[in-house]
Amino acid sequence: MYYKFKSMVTGICYTYTKNISDTEDLVQNIFMKLYTVKQDFQSVDHLKHWLIRVSINESKNYVKSAWKKRLVFSNDMISNTHAVDGEDIDNTQKVFNMVHKLPTKYKDIVILYYYEDLQIKEISQILGISENSIKKRLERARTAIRVGLEK
Repeated sequence: MYYKFKSMVTGICYTYTKNISDTEDLVQNIFMKLYTVKQDFQSVDHLKHWLIRVSINESKNYVKSAWKKRLVFSNDMISNTHAVDGEDIDNTQKVFNMVHKLPTKYKDIVILYYYEDLQIKEISQILGISENSIKKRLERARTAIRVGLEK
């Protein structure tokens, strides 16, 4: 189970911390929470949604905490993309940076939709927001990223 969901949880945490060491700590804490939780999951999707929600909450709590360290951008996450040349990597990094500059309510949705390949319906269930709100926030996030890249 750990190996099946580790990359998803790592990706979510990294988008908040932007630091691989802090991300590894969060991932460890999240899986410890999973193994100690007294909840029966109805399906693999239920478990996945629980892990996503806990990953987002733990990451947000970390970023807000007094223990938060100076954040340093790393190319570790970008190296997982399918860029083929230097220009593509630069563009990918620009988009990645723009996603991190988005307000949290937009960033969460972009991460779940594009980086975790979840459907709008799944994101709606995970975040407890209507599908129409998800679509509108996704549209606003795309516009903000597009405007930011044109600068």
